[in-house]
Amino acid sequence: MTVEGTRYRLISAKTASSVGGEFTTQRASGIFVIVKIELTNEKSDTHTINSDAIKLITANDKSYSPSTDAVISLKDPIIFQEIQPDVPKTGTLLYDIPPSQTSQAKLRVEDLFSNAHAFIRLGI
Repeated sequence: MTVEGTRYRLISAKTASSVGGEFTTQRASGIFVIVKIELTNEKSDTHTINSDAIKLITANDKSYSPSTDAVISLKDPIIFQEIQPDVPKTGTLLYDIPPSQTSQAKLRVEDLFSNAHAFIRLGI
């Protein structure tokens, strides 16, 4: 899916009660939604992904930002990464949401250079 000058491709989405390894384990307050995604910047300038660009929206229209507390447990976080023009970047997002809200969850993705947005269903 392309939103203005930013292409998004959902690779996978799943849930887990904790993430990380032996020394970096993080437990969810609710449940983690782990999203692997690929972004391609189709504009001519580099841009950094911030937590406002990709929100998780639940069936009751509540909005969740990626968890910055648990990001240390990810091998490939995409938040705060620079996205170079025409070079696909793959990474993981982690959201901590109430377990009852995983059904029908979707991502609200924004163009890196404008307020244009679209939705990607997660299918979890």
